[in-house]
Amino acid sequence: MAIKPKVIINEAKLEDGVYDAKIEGVELLKNQETPWGVTDKLKLVLSVEGIELILRVNNVLSKKSKLFGIAKAVFKKEPPLDGSFDAEWFIGRKCQALVENSESEQGIWTNISTVLPLRSAQQAQPQAREPEPDFDVPENLEDIVF
Repeated sequence: MAIKPKVIINEAKLEDGVYDAKIEGVELLKNQETPWGVTDKLKLVLSVEGIELILRVNNVLSKKSKLFGIAKAVFKKEPPLDGSFDAEWFIGRKCQALVENSESEQGIWTNISTVLPLRSAQQAQPQAREPEPDFDVPENLEDIVF
């Protein structure tokens, strides 16, 4: 019988930044252990640049919850707080994801730190930038004359 070690690829799946994403799936994770006790979590599966990334949040909908912020970003309006909200409404919705990589002894982890509203086509156009200044920045700030 072969004993195969866990393979760890020590590189990021994506560079840090904001990406277009699509929510492909939602799953309720019951009775999850957290440092603050046992709670139900919501697992959102997002497709980002063809890569599947997972975002887990508490399955709590209140004005201060992370789930509320995600719903507000995805639907571009506040979700109802009357008990009628269904997390399956996320499936198939497009948004943007702020991707950040973190490093540990086990490798580099690509995470979604925030879900943002999808930009409109006009906002997605590159903005004209001011030209870079055509001067050298002194290495020693004492060289600057005021």
